[in-house]
Amino acid sequence: MAGKADLCTIRLRSLIDPSVVTLKPMHVDIDIRSVQSYGRTNCDFFGYGGQEPTANVAIDIDAAKFWDIVEAGLRRYSEA
Repeated sequence: MAGKADLCTIRLRSLIDPSVVTLKPMHVDIDIRSVQSYGRTNCDFFGYGGQEPTANVAIDIDAAKFWDIVEAGLRRYSEA
């Protein structure tokens, strides 16, 4: 994983080059009922719940490619 890189930045970079992240469709739910996991995002990675996927979840990132894209963008910005 990319460490503490901003998730919005990762999403933006994945739009620029989709090969940066590996996505997996899965059912995602925000828990608003349970005391133990209230507010937690629950992803059914293995599909045990049998529900239709509701989101594509990033499960891996090519960190080197991600940072190459960020660096290239910063270089273009500094040259402008």
